[in-house]
This record gives sequence, structure tokens and C-alpha cells, in this order.
Amino acid sequence: MQSYFVVSAESYKSIIVFKTMTYLLFAFQLGIIVLIIRYLSFFQQASLSLFERLVFFGIKVLFGFLLIAVYTQFYPQRNLADVFKYFDDANIIFQNAQTDSLSLIHFITGIGFERNSPESNTLLQYTHHIDKKGAGLLEANHLLIIRLHLLLRYISNGSIYIHSLWFSFFSFTGCVALYRKFVPFFEKRKWLLKVPLFLLPSLLFWGSGLLKESIVLLCVGGIIYQLDFDCLKNWRYSKIAIVLLFSTLLWFIKPYIALSFGIAYLFTYLYPSRFKWLLVILPISFILFGNTIANSLIAKRNEYTRLAISVNAGSILDTTLYKEEGMLGLAKLSPSFFKALLLSPLSYSPTQKSEIPFSIENLLFLILLLYLSVNAFSKKITLPKTMVFIIIFALLQLIVIGFSIPVVGAIVRYKITAMPFLWISVVYTINLIIYKCE
Repeated sequence: MQSYFVVSAESYKSIIVFKTMTYLLFAFQLGIIVLIIRYLSFFQQASLSLFERLVFFGIKVLFGFLLIAVYTQFYPQRNLADVFKYFDDANIIFQNAQTDSLSLIHFITGIGFERNSPESNTLLQYTHHIDKKGAGLLEANHLLIIRLHLLLRYISNGSIYIHSLWFSFFSFTGCVALYRKFVPFFEKRKWLLKVPLFLLPSLLFWGSGLLKESIVLLCVGGIIYQLDFDCLKNWRYSKIAIVLLFSTLLWFIKPYIALSFGIAYLFTYLYPSRFKWLLVILPISFILFGNTIANSLIAKRNEYTRLAISVNAGSILDTTLYKEEGMLGLAKLSPSFFKALLLSPLSYSPTQKSEIPFSIENLLFLILLLYLSVNAFSKKITLPKTMVFIIIFALLQLIVIGFSIPVVGAIVRYKITAMPFLWISVVYTINLIIYKCE
């Protein structure tokens, strides 16, 4: 009996030491990030006061923690929750590698790592998502996120909140990059830009924590910050290197966003003087790739539908499994497409209180869009290349999302990489119509 209490006391002491070390690590790394935000010229030159930068970053950190709390409440099976599953797999791999750190380095870099070898099987045992497969072009690369978690594991002591802190910082950095790029269009009314980039409810909730969207925002922000849409020939090697780096990461994380980026950039290059080339490029593209892309969208939608049915998702819009009939099959999806993009989410049910902030946000956007549709054409507004780019970029993403995802919750989440750009284009046009400001 005496030895039992000794062991228990020692175990309790170890837990206290572990938690104290974790708290100190969190405080130390938070301090480092605050110093970066305070002194790094990239943040200093963002036309944001130090107070604004720290408040906006603090809000993102809090929403990252809120995301963890919500997933803890509604996803009792951690291996099914996106917030936990890649973090947990990384922790499992890290623990498995304690006896062979060289295998872990090989896995993180991908160099010299042989899948299905006895060594790799030992390293990856008990993981759930290493071999996950999906529907081709639309499948995100989860291995990159697991590897990022593994890198953070060296400095996190296994704390999910430290991982969330860094993911929120990555997202915040991408938002600051976007703010710096677009702030010249809002010099007299910067608050019009601060709201969609730093205070949008959906962007804060889904883009402030341990989801892929945080890294997507970093990549998109990094790419757009480097681009010069009004002088497309003004390229430097440093810009090319940064764009290629973030584009490669974006391709691995969310291929359809990277593809949307490339198409939007081509469209912007041709706008407006070379616009006639689109009359040649678009028909050829439809003939060569239309059916293949359409079948990929339908396959992904069917995959989502089966998963939603299996877990009894409460917000599924359509349970039909569609045949892969190319563009004809996609045409049959058009009613569901418009319902998904225009009316999701618009919740009036008291049992769906979690959707209320996103519903209000979506309703407000639709009202503003309707207002602009009535007024913009009569004003004969000519949009700059930058605004043309972000509109095309956002619309291409929404087309993919609307056709391939039948679940409201997933639609709200995936739309957050497109909606800030539509909001920016809307408030820019409002700035022109109401305030007469270029």
C-alpha cells in the first residue's frame, strides 16, 4: 500500500512538471510571435498599428482554441475530426520514432523513406490517415499537414494549443499579406478592408486553427502579395522563387485552389487587351479537359455523399449519387449547385444555432451583391486587373465547391478561401459607388 502512494505521488509530480513545461513553452513561443509581429518590417509596414496587429492576431488565436473546443464537443471519435486526426497521427509517429529518430527525419523529408518496409511499418503503426486516398485532382495532401505537425512536435511538447498557436500565426501572416496587397485600393477607408480579412466570422472560425485552410491562407497571401497584376512583366528571381514555393505547397494542400489560381492569372493576363484569345482558349479547354474535370467533380461529390450518409450528417443537401457523365452529368447538378452556393448557409431552425453567425454573414453578402448588381452596371465601373483576378479566382473555387460538396457544414468551411476575395471586391465597388473613391 505504501509503495502505491509513492508511485502515485511521483506520477502526480511528473504530470505537474509536464504541464508546467508546456505552459512555459506556450508563453515563450507566444512571446516570440509577438516580437515578430512587433519588429519584423513585413508587419510594421502593413498600415496597421501595433495594437491592431496584436488584437487581430489575438482574436485568431482565441478562435483557434474555440475550434478545438467545438470539435471536442461534437466529434467524440478523434480519428474522424480534421482538427485532431493529423495532429494525433503526427504524435503517434513521433512516439514510434523515439527508438529510431533517423526514420522520422526520412519521413518528414520524404528522402530515403521506403513505404511498406519493416522500418516504416513500425514507424507508422497505429496511424489512421497515412494511406488515405481520395478523388484525384480534388484530393488534399494530408501528409504535408502531418509532416508540419511533426516539425512543430519538436517544440510543442505534444500540446495541441501550441500547434494551434502556430497555425493561427501562419493564417494571420497570410491575411496581413493580403491586407498589404489590397490596402492601396482603400487608402481613405481602410476599415472596409479590415473587416473581410480580420473580422469575418467564417474566416475567423475556419481559418484560425488546425485546419488546412490556415496554411492555404498563408500560401494564397504569399503568392498574391508577390504578384504585380498591372505590370505582369515586372518579375524578379526572388519573387519567382517565393511564388513557386507557395504554389507548390498550395498544389499539394488543395490542388483545385492552385489550379483556380493559374486559370485566374491567365484570365487577368488576357484582360482586357488580349480578351479575344479567351474565345480560342476556352472552347479548346472545354473539349480537351471538360469531361475529365466534370467527372472528377462528380466523383468527389459522390464520395462526400456516401460519407455524409454513413455518419448521418444533418446538413446534407442532396443524397443522390450521380453518374459520371461528363459535362452532361454536371449540368444535372446545376440546381444543387446554385442552392449550395447561394443559400448555404441560411439557417432558420432553432436546432442549428451554430450556423446563425455564418447565415447572417451570407445573407448580408447576398444583399450587398444584389445592391451592386442593380447599381454597378449603370455606373460603368472599370475594375483594375487586381480586382478582376480575385473575382475570377474566387468564382472558380466556388464552382468546384458548389458542384462537388453536398454538405452545408463542409461548404461553409471550404468557401472561406474564396469569400474574403468576393467581400473585398464588393466593398471596393461600394467604395467607388458610394464614396466615389478610387
